[in-house]
Amino acid sequence: MTETMNTPPQRVAIYTRSAATTTNPDSLKDQERRCREAIAEQIPECTVAEDCIFQDSGASGLTSRRPGLEALLKKAAESPQPFSCLFVDSVSMIGRSWSVVLLILDTLRSHGVDVFVAEQRMYMGFPGGGSAI
Repeated sequence: MTETMNTPPQRVAIYTRSAATTTNPDSLKDQERRCREAIAEQIPECTVAEDCIFQDSGASGLTSRRPGLEALLKKAAESPQPFSCLFVDSVSMIGRSWSVVLLILDTLRSHGVDVFVAEQRMYMGFPGGGSAI
């Protein structure tokens, strides 16, 4: 794809989370690496917005009250839109209960942000939650 001044590359964000019980000290780095690999493989014309990498270390996925996640949702609401797609390593990084996952996905969609799950190579950006891949 040829980039021009009128068609800047799509900017994407990354979110990583580890629980307090995580025994792998590199968990957050590993998640970010897998997300970057999925971005390069699936949509190489995109750029990672380095100011849009969010993480929560030692945070429960049973609640949406996490500093990194709250910063992500606040950034997603900005205008102009700082990113149009969020990459996570797995759905469980978004939340550990469907009510939390759906709340967060709904909030992101209300701001025009799609979600790509690297582990399942699943794009959640269509009405009704369809998958593009």
